[in-house]
Amino acid sequence: FLNHPDNNTAFYENDKVISYGMFKNRLFVWINHLSQKMSSGHLQRGDRVFFQLPQSVDLVLAYYSCLSLGLVAVPIFDSNPIGEIEGFAALTTPKCFMTNHTLFKRLNYSIKEFEDLIGAQVLFCDDFEYSDTAPHKSTAQENFEQEDAILFFTSGSTGKPKAVVYTYKTLYSVNKIYQEFIAITSQDIMITGADLNGNAGFAFQILPILEAGAAIYILTERTGEQFLKGIVAGGTLTCTMPWLGMNLLNYIDKQKKKVFTNKLRYCLVGGDIVPKRFYLEFYQAFNVRPSELLGMSETNIYATNLQHHAVKQDSVGKALPHTQISIRDQDNQKLQAGEVGEIVVKTPMMFDRYWKNSIATENTIVKDWVKTGDLGYLDNDGFLYFSGRLNNIIINCGDNLYPREIQQAIMSHSNIRNVVVIGIPNEITGADIGAAITLLH
Repeated sequence: FLNHPDNNTAFYENDKVISYGMFKNRLFVWINHLSQKMSSGHLQRGDRVFFQLPQSVDLVLAYYSCLSLGLVAVPIFDSNPIGEIEGFAALTTPKCFMTNHTLFKRLNYSIKEFEDLIGAQVLFCDDFEYSDTAPHKSTAQENFEQEDAILFFTSGSTGKPKAVVYTYKTLYSVNKIYQEFIAITSQDIMITGADLNGNAGFAFQILPILEAGAAIYILTERTGEQFLKGIVAGGTLTCTMPWLGMNLLNYIDKQKKKVFTNKLRYCLVGGDIVPKRFYLEFYQAFNVRPSELLGMSETNIYATNLQHHAVKQDSVGKALPHTQISIRDQDNQKLQAGEVGEIVVKTPMMFDRYWKNSIATENTIVKDWVKTGDLGYLDNDGFLYFSGRLNNIIINCGDNLYPREIQQAIMSHSNIRNVVVIGIPNEITGADIGAAITLLH
């Protein structure tokens, strides 16, 4: 993106418009601060740099300043408590922790106490001074494909968090494939419905957008009101979690106007069960059909319903470009169309390994295929249907019941806000079905 015209818009953040020229100059300031740490011996290429920052341009600067210098970027969610941060640090031994004074104050530690706790120096990014008219220059160093670039902490529904390693090769593949299947242009504006600290936030909402010279509309609060403002302001792309999408629709319900003039052309939604009413009401408001996605940190997005292509009810769509999907049984044997088994994925976007966890890596990557831990089946046309998590099957009287299918049936009721289905142990049946439900009204 260093070659994009300086006057082109790179970000919309609250009421501020930040051009590519301004972003490049700010990036040089961040790089300079980290370079000083490297010159003094506190940092060296390959060291891990934690950053805990709000949804903002600063968060994007943290990623790119690390990548520009060969440092390994490690984003930490601003909701991660001190105990989790300490555990992350014990695993990955960071040498620097970038944050701002507001977030750091919430940790209730002095600077020295915190530095002693995690073994890393604290760097306050809100102390940086910018001159948006100052000349900028590229200080990017040569990157090698197999070098570590980013660590994303993930637990999903599998328990103890693991650090997923992306190399520069991963990022190159992600950028290429996402640009291809979304057909991103410099005229696009991405609305950040997914958290920028996660892999979907960076890999889908930042990396290919800036590489294409497009703009990013940052939802600093991630509310229904701000989401609608981004769409009305001209956003063309978005990726959202179901809860934020429903907040958007609930906010619209309170407005007199129900249909909005907009330029939106793609809305991806995933990460949790998607209420059926979301598809209808979103289409009614914006004349765009939301596309459900399926993915994980280890693979990135591997299946979705592409815009302007055929769709099938209840299917999450087909494999992305350059991506293969197969359904396997417990013995890793390929199953036929219609048979439910574990979804395994082969894609250039897959992660390299789990940080310092060779056993988990070997159990997940089998002959270049990623075992997702998700259950599903393919039909004869290659459409994928998601059934649930492998470890979430409810066995009732010998029958395998999939919580997702039950949740979808319950969510079809107009007054259900959300539902979670669980198995309740029963000595006779094996497990009964339980559901925790929240209502809209």
